[in-house]
Order: sequence, then C-alpha cells, then structure tokens
Amino acid sequence: MLTSTILVGALGTLAGANAILAPIVIPIVAAVGFTPPALAAMLHAGGAPGLFIGPFTPPVVTLTGTAKIAYVPYLLAAGIPMAIVTWGTGFLMARWIQRQTEGVQAYEESDLIKEEHVLPPQARRATLAFVLTMAVMLLYGIYIKAGYSYALLVMLVTSFTTGLAGSLGPWESSRPSTPGPRG
Repeated sequence: MLTSTILVGALGTLAGANAILAPIVIPIVAAVGFTPPALAAMLHAGGAPGLFIGPFTPPVVTLTGTAKIAYVPYLLAAGIPMAIVTWGTGFLMARWIQRQTEGVQAYEESDLIKEEHVLPPQARRATLAFVLTMAVMLLYGIYIKAGYSYALLVMLVTSFTTGLAGSLGPWESSRPSTPGPRG
C-alpha cells in the first residue's frame, strides 16, 4: 500500500501507477496467500492517498489552483488528514476482505514466483535514474509552485533519463521486435 501511495503521488495517476506495480506484487502476494480482492482493495486504498498528497496530481493542482493556496498549507489542512483516514480505513477493509475471501478465492499456481530472476545492470541504473530524476523534478516543481502542465515535463524528462540509463536509445523499444507480414 505504501508503494502504491508513493507511485500514485509521484506519477499523478492511480491506474497508471498501480498498473506498473501490479505485475511486481501479484507473485509476492500470491506466495504469501493474499486473495485477489484483498490486493485490489490494498492497491486502491494505497493509491487514493497518493492522489491527495502528490504535488502534481489532478485533484491537488485543481484544488490549490482554484482556491489559490500553496501546496504545503493544503497538505497540512486537507491532504495529509484525508490521506491518513483513507489509508487507515483501506488497510482495515483490506484485512476484512482478506478474511472474507480466504479459502474462497485464490491466485492461480501460475501467479506464484517459481524462479529467481536476476536483473541486468542496466535495469538497476534505470531504476536509480528514475528515482533520482523523479525526486529532483518533484522537489523543483514544489519549489517553483509549478502547475499541472509541469507534470508533462516531469513525465518526459523522467522517461528520457530512465531510458538512457537503461541503455535504450531514443528510437529503441524494450520489447523484442516481431517480423511483420511479408508482401
């Protein structure tokens, strides 16, 4: 849940951040014995507070821009209290859902972690570049009191630096190419 909160707050999108997180956590929660509905509740309840506290999320930018208040006063008066209540309630609900669905629903055997994967060095570099770029861009954006349009710049700069650190050129894809139809 904490990872979802951080990713949603940093990226400004609940669905996008949880889409990044889900393939990573599903094998882990499947191995631990969590049920799919409990994980869904955890991802949503963890991500929603990120929308309340992320400096460039649509709700925060809209509220601070419309009310003409700075980010830090917003956080202290509304963002952090809403995030705490939502996170705490969601945590308790996820536990309740887990108790209700345990033994009734479960992940498939194919969702479990079966083998250890070793990350290549460029993956570690890309991760470090992503975290550092995001941190610098977020802190700078808060400092200059940037608006929602700054989020577009954050996404572009972060994707560019992450791709370069991951040894991808501007025109390369991380997916293997598939041959097209011959004609």
